[in-house]
Amino acid sequence: MARRIPGEFVPSDVNTRSHPQVRQAGCLPELLFRRGNEHVKSTKRDGILYKFDLEVFGVGLDGDLKAHARKLVKVGLWEDKGSYWLVPGYLNWNHSQAEVAEARDAKRLGAMKTNHRKHKVPDPDCPICNGEQNP
Repeated sequence: MARRIPGEFVPSDVNTRSHPQVRQAGCLPELLFRRGNEHVKSTKRDGILYKFDLEVFGVGLDGDLKAHARKLVKVGLWEDKGSYWLVPGYLNWNHSQAEVAEARDAKRLGAMKTNHRKHKVPDPDCPICNGEQNP
């Protein structure tokens, strides 16, 4: 039986701890980086972290959160864009919201076509039977 991963997740490379930029940043900025990635995923923002959310995804982290963020910018894991940070590698490992929507629509259409093929008579609730969707 295939294993199903519950909920949403952010990929985490097992080699992250030895990545030169992560090592240069240090352990607390690394934790902020990882939490930032999780926050981006949960807010569906394609690599954008608004600065006003820093206290939200940095909650409980020791030290100066802004200093940790500056360190992440300095080593190139984040880019400072004024009112937000961009995580430049985020879309290398995660699907964009447009890609997620496209995949969801493709699954929906596939299910619709499968259900349509099961009809013995036209179904008024079927978008293909009533002409709203092409087969």
